[in-house]
Amino acid sequence: TNRLTNADNLIRGRGALGSNNMRLSNLAGGEIRADQPGFALAVDPRDGADGVVNQGLMTSVDGATLRLDAGIYNNAGGLVAPVETATVLLSGADIRGGSVEIPAGGAVVCNNGTTSALGNGVALTVAADGVLRLNDNATLQLGSGTFANAGQVELKDDGAGGTATVSVTVADVTLTGGGVVE
Repeated sequence: TNRLTNADNLIRGRGALGSNNMRLSNLAGGEIRADQPGFALAVDPRDGADGVVNQGLMTSVDGATLRLDAGIYNNAGGLVAPVETATVLLSGADIRGGSVEIPAGGAVVCNNGTTSALGNGVALTVAADGVLRLNDNATLQLGSGTFANAGQVELKDDGAGGTATVSVTVADVTLTGGGVVE
């Protein structure tokens, strides 16, 4: 089945985990961390319902980018979170369950021209001074739940005809937190 299981290690740096050719399990004791300023650590799982199982932490720090490429990320019990000055880049990722937290100074960005999803009960939180950005021609599909936004949601349009889109695909989504959507 070509699965890498990270039981309790820190996988860190830059480069790539997979190339659409393996499955990945990051268990409760595991951490995947992009930590090279100005560089990305890409997670590129094999297609299918169990491409990535995350029960641990997937994060970026120190100005680095954790890029989550197209695939299904079963995040039940897991956390996806950039630390301040760092970014998690969604490039077709479909994150299901668990938590996505954007602290002050951190950013989650939906890549240009891609469709990403946060669904199946993802607890999405944007702290004050945190940013959820949809770049030009990016789409973010939200599933059921509450979206606590005390920060900023940015819908970017470069004027070249592309539009950033947020859509609700399953049930209802409640927006709380007193933040800004622009």
